[in-house]
Amino acid sequence: MIGYLLILLILVLALLLALWWRQRRETDRGPGLSHQERTFQAALQSALDTLSLPLRPFARVKVSDVLAPGRGQQRKHWLAQYAELKDATFDFVLCDAKSLTIRAAITLDQNHKGQRTRDALIATACEATGLPLLHFPAQRHYPQEPLQAALLKTLPLATETAQSGTSLADSTPDPTTAPRPAIDPRVIERLSTEEFAARLSLHPRALLAMLARLGYLEWDDHGQLQLTSKGKRKGAVQWQDESEKRQFQWSVRDRHRASGQLVKT
Repeated sequence: MIGYLLILLILVLALLLALWWRQRRETDRGPGLSHQERTFQAALQSALDTLSLPLRPFARVKVSDVLAPGRGQQRKHWLAQYAELKDATFDFVLCDAKSLTIRAAITLDQNHKGQRTRDALIATACEATGLPLLHFPAQRHYPQEPLQAALLKTLPLATETAQSGTSLADSTPDPTTAPRPAIDPRVIERLSTEEFAARLSLHPRALLAMLARLGYLEWDDHGQLQLTSKGKRKGAVQWQDESEKRQFQWSVRDRHRASGQLVKT
């Protein structure tokens, strides 16, 4: 009798230990960054600042939001071709600090067999879209010299086009700076969230998330996104559509028109 009770006690303890370990793994991952990710993010930001690269890192961005077409049949075909990447994420993406255009993606290599297979598929998808992909080993400390060398080697191709693209137009002059020439209204476009996202090759949800991180949007008491004062200063407007869903329109500067390359109509 005592032997059966002892076996039962061991089984219960083993079950409790398994549940505790599973909960700990989920908690460690959690909604925030892990210690290793925070360490790399700090080192990465330091390297970007030292090199004066106009890029901003974002953590845990879904691969499909970056690489897949925004919507329609093309997106369905991409998701079918790369079904294994549906829930995969880049550890970090580097975006142009002004336009939010994604310039490169970063993965931290854990050297696990399952991750190696996934990373190979991610590399194939990035190569197909021309997105630079940087690999760094996952470790406790990231020396600046090799980190900066890798950025300089990979990012020239990504930063050469930093002067092209689009950015949110600044509709409020800074009184502390010298007066700027008046902006020709023809170089300002009014884009919906979907149009702005397509211009940046992003999914609309990914664009809204990035704008919220940059302080242009915030959550109201009803759980909906709304413009902040910073977003309004940039010329953005919001309204409620017929389904009571909040919509946004963004004032975007067309740099091709601003440089004199006006589109003939």
